[in-house]
Amino acid sequence: MRITIFIAVLLLPLLVLAQNTPTPKNTEALLKLKKIEQQKHLQKEQRVQQYLKQKKLISRSFTQNGSDYSIIDVQNNKPVYYITHNAEAAFSVGINDLRPGGQFGLDLAGENARIGVWDRGLPLASHQEFQGRLLNSDAASEFSDHSTHVTGTIMAGGVVPAARGMCYRGSGRAFDWFQDTEEMIDEVLMNDMLISNHSYGVPGGWEGSNWFGNAGISTDEDYRFGFYDGEAQAFDNIAYNAPYYTIVVAAGNERGNSGDGTFPPDGPFDCITGFKTGKNVLTVGAVRKLSGPYTGPDDVEMSSFSSWGPVDDGRIKPDIVAPGVSIFSSVSGDVNNNYSSFQGTSMASPVTTGASALLNEAYFQFNGNFMKSATLKGLLIHTAREAGSNPGPDYSFGWGLVNASQAVEHIIGTDGVNKFIIESTLQNGEVFELELNPVLGEKITATLVWTDLAGTPVEASLDPSDPMLVNDLDMVIVDESGNEVLPWTLNRLNPMNAAVRANNSIDNVEKIDFDNPDPRRYFLRVTHKGNLVTGSQDFSLILDYTSEDAGIQSFYWIDDNGSWSDGSQWSNSSGGTTINTVPDANSKLIFDDNSFSGQSGVVTMDQDFTVAGIVALNSKNITFDLGGNTLIITGTTLMGSDKFTIRNGTILFSNREVDQINIDFDAVTTEELAIIIDQANTAQWQMSDNSFQVDMFHLLGGAMMMENCNITISDALFGSDVPVLLNIEGTNLTTINLDLNQNLTFEGGASNTFIFNDNDAQLKFGIDVDVPVMNSQNLTIQRADIINSVLNEGALSINDNIRINTLVNNNATSLSLFERIDLSLETLEINTQASDFNIHCSSAQNKASIMLEGRNKFCFDNLNITNVDLVGESVVSVGENSTVDNSENWFIGSCEDLLFADYISDYECEGALVYFENTSDGNVVERDWYVDGIPVFGDETMEFYFENEGDYEVMLEVRDGNGNSSAFTQTITIGPTNLEPNEVGMNATQLFSTKSAAAYQWYNYDAPIPGETGRTYAFNGAPGIYFVLTFDGDCNRRSTILDLGTSVIDLDDDTESGISVFPNPFYEVLNIQLRDASLDIKEIKLYNTLGESYMLDVTGRQELTFDISWIPAGYYYMTIVTDDLTYLKKLVKYE
Repeated sequence: MRITIFIAVLLLPLLVLAQNTPTPKNTEALLKLKKIEQQKHLQKEQRVQQYLKQKKLISRSFTQNGSDYSIIDVQNNKPVYYITHNAEAAFSVGINDLRPGGQFGLDLAGENARIGVWDRGLPLASHQEFQGRLLNSDAASEFSDHSTHVTGTIMAGGVVPAARGMCYRGSGRAFDWFQDTEEMIDEVLMNDMLISNHSYGVPGGWEGSNWFGNAGISTDEDYRFGFYDGEAQAFDNIAYNAPYYTIVVAAGNERGNSGDGTFPPDGPFDCITGFKTGKNVLTVGAVRKLSGPYTGPDDVEMSSFSSWGPVDDGRIKPDIVAPGVSIFSSVSGDVNNNYSSFQGTSMASPVTTGASALLNEAYFQFNGNFMKSATLKGLLIHTAREAGSNPGPDYSFGWGLVNASQAVEHIIGTDGVNKFIIESTLQNGEVFELELNPVLGEKITATLVWTDLAGTPVEASLDPSDPMLVNDLDMVIVDESGNEVLPWTLNRLNPMNAAVRANNSIDNVEKIDFDNPDPRRYFLRVTHKGNLVTGSQDFSLILDYTSEDAGIQSFYWIDDNGSWSDGSQWSNSSGGTTINTVPDANSKLIFDDNSFSGQSGVVTMDQDFTVAGIVALNSKNITFDLGGNTLIITGTTLMGSDKFTIRNGTILFSNREVDQINIDFDAVTTEELAIIIDQANTAQWQMSDNSFQVDMFHLLGGAMMMENCNITISDALFGSDVPVLLNIEGTNLTTINLDLNQNLTFEGGASNTFIFNDNDAQLKFGIDVDVPVMNSQNLTIQRADIINSVLNEGALSINDNIRINTLVNNNATSLSLFERIDLSLETLEINTQASDFNIHCSSAQNKASIMLEGRNKFCFDNLNITNVDLVGESVVSVGENSTVDNSENWFIGSCEDLLFADYISDYECEGALVYFENTSDGNVVERDWYVDGIPVFGDETMEFYFENEGDYEVMLEVRDGNGNSSAFTQTITIGPTNLEPNEVGMNATQLFSTKSAAAYQWYNYDAPIPGETGRTYAFNGAPGIYFVLTFDGDCNRRSTILDLGTSVIDLDDDTESGISVFPNPFYEVLNIQLRDASLDIKEIKLYNTLGESYMLDVTGRQELTFDISWIPAGYYYMTIVTDDLTYLKKLVKYE
């Protein structure tokens, strides 16, 4: 049996059910399951209590290595444990867009959320972040930081904004992790719980120095890694019988645990345990938060600990990833306002739980009911951001990073035409089918998820491959010729391999990414293998693509050669029977290999026609004869084939409604064909990767995008009396006549080329063009303003004033300028060999001119210049083999004989030592520098200290040995600096910069000291005149000058200096006594250890007394400067 749904009429009535009653669930099955779980928990509890008594343990719970443990069962006399496994997080998963001020205009905060949290202990419900919205439902004896943090990540109110949870107005119920499954059943039955979070699980392999594996089964790894056990079965059973209940679980933090080396380390792959291996749960791995807006897979960075799949039968785990590193949230304590940052998949899981609850809230707002858990899971996977190194899923990131923003966009945009959320049921033997009519090249993405019956665990063993899938559904996209597009799948035996497209028989999730569909009919089909247990299987399908107008009808050409007007030549299916109808404006025409019985055919058009589009899918030779008529096409045109010939007529593209339409003429042969995009058109036409030749191409309206094309056009006109847009990228247009109208908006750059290779080519630009122009024969530029570059390999004529950024003449013959034409060039290249290059104007009275912009030196040879003056500041040597007639300012002589003064400067800031470097050209033998007309010292380089901001005239004059000179003067603007004024401090052996900076350079006697680029300089008492430059970015700053023109004496080592400083240490008063009356003290300074200095006034000659109680206590150096010596003294000041 086949159920076919035609998208044009699909209204999805099942999405508007009222939600004033509880969500559907299998109450009878859940009650039976609860009894089973109660009995299991009772038996587990008896074993635990017996173990505690036997081992004389006071408590079943403890904390080790930052993780909380509780014994939840005892097997083979070994305990089984549970172990615990946000503003930036909300940004990373797109939740900001769901809040006030976001792009959707929504205010989703979780009011309708029905959230449960099971965890180690209970969260502190009185914490200020929960504001009475959290109910603790167990009588646990203690509160837990872990549980409080997890719950806060979901629903903290944002009293501290950085800790705001995903559902900051949501309500929740919390439980400890004992008896979790039976409590989950109760919550579903009694409180209609929709979603719960479980940031814990069974530890596997290494935890600290303990190995939790069973060496009797395997010493290679803990067999429980990837093993589908009774816990996974129980969780799957609950989910299957409560189809609207979503169970979110943390993947675990096992990867990379290595223990003491007695057993192999965990991971990297196959290290997920327990209920996290379930089919119907949403298993969440942890990544780092995004550092900025998502731009691609490389933005998603894996954490160092998150457990990776696969599970033993090869299913994809984790399902999805979310931020789990440095998550800031509430924690418990003696007060209700404690916070901390944690990391782990325990943090990624509540981020996803909160996001999932918001998606359910959005779905309810727009549809009046909640999603099934399979739908919610499918929506998260369908819209996840790509992560990892390869397309598709992997065993590290699962299906990618949670993207709540795109998921809500899909909910809002669901229309039954382009976006779908379908919840349906497949009966035994039935085929579910959707007809798809995509726009060319617009991606189709489909995700199928179903809540499967619980699997049956096998006997404990290492990596059993027994499939846990019970009902095996399949999804495929197929075209009318039977070509299939299959879903992604992974290989458990080679977990590092990229995903491939193949039949999937292990996952209850299938996703198809069809990147480049043709504009033809496809069918999405959902089928099943074998018999469906219970006779049927509910499923959820998420789909988005870009559909063609539903009113378009496909017409297939049949029965070989014929006339367009003959209705018997057309069918509504490939190779089908005739419909005896002629196509009209709502028809899309398809030519394929079923159109002709032989290897070639001719289709003749006997009058003008209008159609919605043409698709050629043929491998046979087809000739399309327009018969001198005009074919008007309003939609996608796919004729790209070297087997297709179009001749004798006009194809006119016009559309007033559609935004973007594709044209493909790649490799088509054309004869006497004109292509026109008419003036009334307002659509945007897209042409990519096309190579073809056409006699005429006129763009008169709307917009045209050409990407990576190589098109030859005899007559090209772009623009008309109405605004027109032409955008080209990576495209070469070879033409004879090119006219870019002044009403044209042109977007293009250096990746494109306009090529002229005709003896009578003409170029007319009414706009500025940033596209290279290439001339190989004779090109006349009739009208233009600015052209980016011209490569001239022939004869180039300029008939209008124009600016060309770069003009390159490679073995060209001539550059001709019309009289009184001014040609402006930024760069000129002339590459000649044996033959001369002619630059000329025909009028001796009305000469033309060439301005070389900027200030540069050019050197050429073998030129013939007639009636063309050189203007501007640049200089040109035309060599010794050129002729110059009636043309001014060209230098006749060798390049070396033409002097050209020039320099560059750096560090133009207040207080800087500005650096100038001579870059002059020619036979320079002397150089003189001037600042504001005053000569200064310098040669190849010159350094000058500018104390203040302002404008200064700096001139360099150069001379050769023959008395010729050239001067260059420019205004140097000295700007402000961020560097603080600086001094040089000193002790007995070192000088130091009192200010810190990014870099330093020490000077002595106005010359830089090689290699001395640190904050300190070991001068060892050597005399000199010192200063230091400090650097920061584009500025430097010169310190004050320290004149140590004479020797430095350390008073601590010298007893005959005639100077005494006392007391030392001192408190307030310091005395200096001079035993030599001839000593003339010029200056006394104190330096602290930070380099700060204090100047002391010199008030006497023989004995100086200073009250310096005002300086802080500490260590100091004193410098005493006389006429010919500098004395140093180390001092200590007490409080």
